[in-house]
Amino acid sequence: MKPAENYIVQAIRVFLGAFYLTSGLNYFLLFFPQPRGRGLTAEYVDVVTRMHVFPVIKALDIVTGVCLIMNWFTPLMLVLLFPVTFQIFYLTFFNDRLMAKWNHTRNLVFHCILFVVYFRHFARLFDLRPVREPLKDVGRAWRDRREEARDVAI
Repeated sequence: MKPAENYIVQAIRVFLGAFYLTSGLNYFLLFFPQPRGRGLTAEYVDVVTRMHVFPVIKALDIVTGVCLIMNWFTPLMLVLLFPVTFQIFYLTFFNDRLMAKWNHTRNLVFHCILFVVYFRHFARLFDLRPVREPLKDVGRAWRDRREEARDVAI
């Protein structure tokens, strides 16, 4: 990857992490007004809040936001955060004001860009007939992949 592309990818990763970290912290600390949305979006937020799932989602936002900013377990954090990103995009795109549509469309696009950049980490998930590794070789394979990832990061 060229240096300019590398900086752009890092900026996208850090921006997405900061967005979700801020969103998660805002739920607990309330330093910005909490948007409720309109129509189905407001109903969804009410239902999820009454089910006590919203704090779990916001805690996930905080953890994944920190990990994206610090570049810790980035592929895993992208997988964990994608259902939240897509669901918020879907709800706001058809039911909310223009600014919310822009914010969440941008987040979905950034998320997809990061999926493409980190596709190498997901490629084995799409093997039609994956090769099973003997249990004794799993530790060695894990160590080899960590060393390979470290070499790529440097």
